[in-house]
Order: sequence, then structure tokens, then C-alpha cells
Amino acid sequence: MREFTREDDRRVVLVFDARVREADDKTMAQFEKAVNLCACFAWHFSEDETQLQFVTNGFETTMAPAREIVYPALEALALVEPKVAGAPGGLPLELPVSQSGMGSGFLIIITGQSRGSVAVPPGGESHVIYMDSL
Repeated sequence: MREFTREDDRRVVLVFDARVREADDKTMAQFEKAVNLCACFAWHFSEDETQLQFVTNGFETTMAPAREIVYPALEALALVEPKVAGAPGGLPLELPVSQSGMGSGFLIIITGQSRGSVAVPPGGESHVIYMDSL
């Protein structure tokens, strides 16, 4: 039982929300810092033998050992473009709660949305990082 609990504690859903409020220079610099931070998280979890699911606008992996999905996640981050909220392609990010089993892992969301505007799924631990704090 102890091994199962330890394994369950090492499940993370990493979400990069590419939506931003505006496309000015300050926001774009924060966006780039957020991309780098998310890539660092993905790489850290791959070295720590964590079960990881990565989600961003238009891309999603399944929950798997992080070392198996780290390169597709890093490739998606290298290609991600900011989506200005309200503009075409700036649709809300859909969190795949039912398919992913997010309730059984720690949810980390990195977003350019305003503070307090991100609703996290109930039941489970989560942390939201706002790009304007970077």
C-alpha cells in the first residue's frame, strides 16, 4: 500500500494556457518566461520519475511516465503561440477532467489570464501561476 500511495503522489497534470489578455511587449516577455518555466517543470518531472500529463491549447498527452512525454511536450512549447483572448484562436482552454484522471494528480496551471479568473476542478490539489507574476 505504501508504494501505491507514493506512486499516486507523483502524478502531475501540467497545463500551459497560451491565452493572454493583450499582445504588448511586456506581456510577450512574460509569455516567454512562462514558456521557459513550463519547460523547466516538464524536464524536472522527467528526471524525477513522475507520471505526467501535459496540456496546452491544441495539444494534449495522456498520463504517462514524464520521460516518455517530455520531448513532445517540449516541442509543443517550442511551437506555442500566444492567443489573445477574444481574438480568433483565443478560445478558452478545455481542461480534460474526465479523460485524464486529473483528480488523481496535482494540477499546475500556467496562464496569462487575470488573477482569480481560472476555475480549477474541484477535489484535488492545484496551483495556478499567473504570467504577470513572472
